[in-house]
Parts: sequence; structure tokens; C-alpha cells
Amino acid sequence: MKITVPGLPLRLYVAPAMLRILSATVMGIAIATPSFGAEQVKFRVGFFSRTLPVASLVTFAEDGTVDEHLSPFLGNLDDETLTTLQMALVTSRSEDPIAFSQKLYSPMGTRLLQSTGLTIRTGSGRNGQIALRSALSQAMHEPGGGSLIDVLRLFPTESVTVDLLRVLAIRRQLQRAIAETDTFMEAVATQSALTAENHPIDYADLPDLRDRGPYPVRFIPLDLVDDARNRPVPADLFLPEVPNADAGTVPIIVFSHGLGHSRVYFRDVAEHVASYGFAVAMPEHVGSNETQKHELEAWLADEFFQRREFIDRPQDVSFLLDELSRLNDSQWNRQLNTQSVGAIGHSFGGYTVLANAGATVDFAWLQEQCNPDAVFVSNISKLLQCRALELANSPQDVAMLSQGGLKDERIKLVMAFNTVSNLFGQSGAAQIQVPTLIAGGVYDYVTPVIPEQADTFKWLTTPDKYFLLVDQKAHSAESTRALMQFVYPIEANLDLELAEAWLRSNYRALIVAFAQTHLANRDEYRPYLEASYVNYISQPPFSMHLIRDWPEPLTSENN
Repeated sequence: MKITVPGLPLRLYVAPAMLRILSATVMGIAIATPSFGAEQVKFRVGFFSRTLPVASLVTFAEDGTVDEHLSPFLGNLDDETLTTLQMALVTSRSEDPIAFSQKLYSPMGTRLLQSTGLTIRTGSGRNGQIALRSALSQAMHEPGGGSLIDVLRLFPTESVTVDLLRVLAIRRQLQRAIAETDTFMEAVATQSALTAENHPIDYADLPDLRDRGPYPVRFIPLDLVDDARNRPVPADLFLPEVPNADAGTVPIIVFSHGLGHSRVYFRDVAEHVASYGFAVAMPEHVGSNETQKHELEAWLADEFFQRREFIDRPQDVSFLLDELSRLNDSQWNRQLNTQSVGAIGHSFGGYTVLANAGATVDFAWLQEQCNPDAVFVSNISKLLQCRALELANSPQDVAMLSQGGLKDERIKLVMAFNTVSNLFGQSGAAQIQVPTLIAGGVYDYVTPVIPEQADTFKWLTTPDKYFLLVDQKAHSAESTRALMQFVYPIEANLDLELAEAWLRSNYRALIVAFAQTHLANRDEYRPYLEASYVNYISQPPFSMHLIRDWPEPLTSENN
């Protein structure tokens, strides 16, 4: 549901107000109209419960009235929280009903409903998974989309039971996650600022890596098929035209896109990086790309991604490198250095390239994170990661994931943005021994910086490791734009489109610097991998901070 809280400063919204909104929304899920559906809401604490008439809740949702039945529940809340709750109840979300229903039946949707159903139960106390699925699916057929009231109006039991102990547990989990993220953000920003102050560099006289590089770039589409896996691996290649390049002098960089995206997403980045003398290849992961998402929505597929994508994605990268090596001999005068490869990925693509770099899945750790009582409010990416457990019945697949079978020795550096990576655990992340940059956004609610990126950075044992943190950045450009425009208040004079373009240009510059330093072995680019450079190119609202060591102090119950 889209919730807007006008007038709240961004920092204030993220901490206490976020908790108020969640608590209000969880309570608000237990609301329906008195005509049919649930007639009462039962708030249960262990063996004790208290019943609330739905009619009182409906009246509050319509005009904000807190009657004698609601007063014990809402009487002590401030006006701001009451307004937030009321908005959460009446705000509608519109989505294609058929596509939305199919998402609810997917493995990830089912797991989410199972988890939510432990909190929102039927009147008899059973898991509310099936009832929620039915109500949510029907609510999307409402004019203008479904609201929380619509969901409970269509909830197919006479009463709804809300497990308050679980609500409080979720609230505590969110409080802890927000506190840890806030502490981590402050520690990273402080350490980055101190490092920049202690190592000042005048970048005004240095080339601006945000500008296009010196080489023309040729675009080459590749229509490839891995016969051994019966799997198409279409790819785009951006090839720099380097005059008189000797054999093996053009390094390769591979970009891996995220879940539900495609290789097109990174084309501007690829062309920019290629203009600095790198051959940039972008494979399409056909089992977890945008086409797969659309097929799910059209009922042509039954899942967001096929579980073997945990294996197929890294194998796509290795297959593509094999093909580039073959084509290098026949078409490109052996200019490419096929043994010196950088791998860059976003989200699920981050998992992909980290696995290529040697990270292994810790199944015991993952099983612990995905226990039956797990909640996903504070880390939606767990819904994706827990699906790796579906491969547990295949010893060959487990061995491939847990024993380094996906490692590609040609990978010499890795950059993972907003990565899915906690499934590696400490032992798995420690296997990476190439230069690694992990990047995260402070407001990423899909792959939250803690634990997904922060823990992975801490677990790395490679001496060349970097952590990049971006203020007010969410998981993707789309989610960042949605948060900035619809959830977080935005300054009237801020050109969000220009700010996003500036941030993307900064990413391009840092990728060039990282690749030139650690792939092309050009030490003159090392000054660009300093906190002072990140500070130099940063602009609000997306200020950037760069560190090389774990910041102190930070305490995390996850480590």
C-alpha cells in the first residue's frame, strides 16, 4: 500500500515513524465492513484475547472517530500516528488482478503468505495463509484497486485473529534493524569523512572519470546457446576500438542483471566503461529476467525464477566467457584478455558474480535464517534466498553451491551492488580472495544494507575490499524514485531525475576506477578509490561514503 506522511523530515520518518506505520498497518489488516466478511477482530496474547467490533474500526477508517470500543487500543496514540493508521486503512493499491493472483501462488508469494498467516490468523486460530490469499486476490478486482479494508471485507471467516505477541516480535525486529542500520550508517559516514580529511587529494586537476573515455565503442549482439544445458544465453558486447591493440591487452568485464530485470538495464554503464578500454559483456539470465516476470504475470509461468537459477546464473557467466574466448580467436584478433575478467552484478546479479568469485552457500546458516517462524518484513530478499533450500534434495546441486563448484578462476575482481548475499554466511563469503567492492543503499528495503551488504563486507577476508554506502538510495532506480516521491517528502527544489543521473554517473566513474586499478593494474587510478574522491563527487540527496575497514563501533546480533 502506498503511504505518504507529509511534512516529516526524512531521518525522522525512517526510524520512529516507520515503526508506527508498520504497527498501524499490521493492526489495520484486521478490518472489514460489517456487511459480510469478518465481523470482529480478536487480538490474542497467549491464552488471553480481547475482541473489537469491526464496525468501530470501519467508522474510524471513514472519519477518524475513536469510539468507546477503540479507545482502549488507540486512545494513547498521538494525532500523527492516528492519521497514519487511518491513511494505511483507506489507501488502495492497483495492480492487474490476474498477475497479482499469480504472484501470490508463486513459491515466494506462498512463503510470504505463510509467514504473514502466522500473525493474521482465521477466527479459529489457524494460519491465515489461504484466507489472506483469497481476500487479497479478490480485493484487486475492486474499482481503483484494493485497500486494507477491502482485504478484510473479503476475508472469508467471521472473525480475524491477530497474534499480538508475533506483532510485537516483528516490531522488535524492525526496531533492531533500524537501530543497527542507523548506527552503521553513522559509523560509515564518520569513518569515510575522517579518512577523506586525513588524506586530502586535489581532484580538480585529474581527469574526470564521469566523462566518456577516449575510445569509440562498437555494439555487438551475441545470440548464444549453451547446448550442454539446453539454455539460451543471449548477450550484448560493447567492444572498445583500441587502435593497434596487442593480443590479450583488452580486459573483459561482465555485468549480471538482477531478478526481473534484463541486460538492457546497464547499457549506459556498459558503454561508458567500454570507452575506457574494457570489453563489456552483458548476459541475459533467461530464467530470472524481465521476460520470466511477465510470463508469471500472464500465467505462462508459476514462479518469479526457477530455483536452478542459483546454479544457472553463474554458469551463464562462465559459458559467456568461454564463448568470448572462442570468438576472440576468430573475430577480434585475440585482443581480449580472457584470463583477466571483472564481474559486476546488481541484486541477484550480485549473488551471481560473488559465486563466480568463489563464494559458497552455507546451507546450515541458510536453514537457520529460513526457519518456519521467520518473518520477512525487515529483509524481503530472504524470500529469494530461502528458495536455495529447495535444491537440498539434490546432492550434486548442494555440492556445486557449497563446495566452490561455481568459481571461475578467470574472475579477478568483483563489484556487487545492492547484493543478495547473506546466504553465503561467514564461511562462504570468506572464500572470495579477489578485490571486492560491496555497495548498498541506506533505504533498501528489498536487500537491506544490514545484513545483506554489511555482513558480507565484514566477512570478506580479501585484503582489497571496499564498502560503498549511498544515502537515501533504495534497491533500484525505480524503488528509489517511488520512495522519494510517494513515501519520503522531497524538497521542492530537488530535481530527482537530475540527482539520479548524477548518482549513476558516479557509479560509472567508480567502476572505471576499480577496473583500471585492480584489473588493468594501472596505479594512476588508485586515487579515485579513496574516500576523498567519493566525497568530492557526492551530491545530496545521494551522498556517498567509502570505507576499507569495518567501522567501529557497531554491535550486531547477527554477527
